[in-house]
Amino acid sequence: MKNGVAGLSNVTVQNCSFSGYSGRVITFGFAEGVSNAVNRASNISIVGNSLGAMTGNAATAIAVFDTDGVSVLENTVDRSSETNSGRRGINLDGDTDVEVERNTVDLGASGNTGSAFGFPVFIAARWTIQISMSSAESSDLSIVDNTLVGAYDGVVVLSQRDVTGLDVHGNDVETVQGVRLNAARGPTFGPQGPTLTYEDVTVSGNRFDGSRFSGSPITGVRLQNLNRDVAEVTYRDVVIAGNRATGVDDVVVVQDDDGDNDDDDEIILENVRVRGNRVR
Repeated sequence: MKNGVAGLSNVTVQNCSFSGYSGRVITFGFAEGVSNAVNRASNISIVGNSLGAMTGNAATAIAVFDTDGVSVLENTVDRSSETNSGRRGINLDGDTDVEVERNTVDLGASGNTGSAFGFPVFIAARWTIQISMSSAESSDLSIVDNTLVGAYDGVVVLSQRDVTGLDVHGNDVETVQGVRLNAARGPTFGPQGPTLTYEDVTVSGNRFDGSRFSGSPITGVRLQNLNRDVAEVTYRDVVIAGNRATGVDDVVVVQDDDGDNDDDDEIILENVRVRGNRVR
């Protein structure tokens, strides 16, 4: 199901079953590379659907672009038996006022992570939830009580534009990286300039389990600046609290090295609180 027309609003996709599709199965606002940021959509609901057995590489189950008011609730994405590469779950791009709750996304990857991108898990299954900003900033996103399994990233946010208001709470996450902010290495898609800001971000009460993977690094929460186009990333008013982790190297990592050894990347932490996180 695909809508590539800007501005389509007040649409619900509910209690449907999709299988055998390639590309993007449920898609709103993706007009084959044409920006819909000016003529935005509103009030898109995707509820109680079942998606699986997709075909082709780099296929995405659900994608919603440039929409104000998005509800992705109680869907099941089961791609655990697929052997296609680049498997992807839910993509939210340039959206505001978003709730992603009580979904199950299983992309089926496990085993050796390798030591960096380009190794088995990253090639097989990229992310269960991705927040991107090709044409517009993202804000006021709630990712709560989901089960996210079998991918390199659980919740990943790309380094394209500022993000304001992100709550990741109460999720069961079995991925290599649980929550990874400012993930892309660049160049950026958006004209953000040399700085990015992540503000009002809470990652709390999640369960991170890396036991199905081997290799490293396996991390609960990662704040990073690896983008060659972004000299400065500010994390402001961030809370990382009450998370539980099993089979990880670290619960929280701050990383500001893009690997080129030129000291052009920087992370600024303003009112960042990390408390009550535990590894067992």
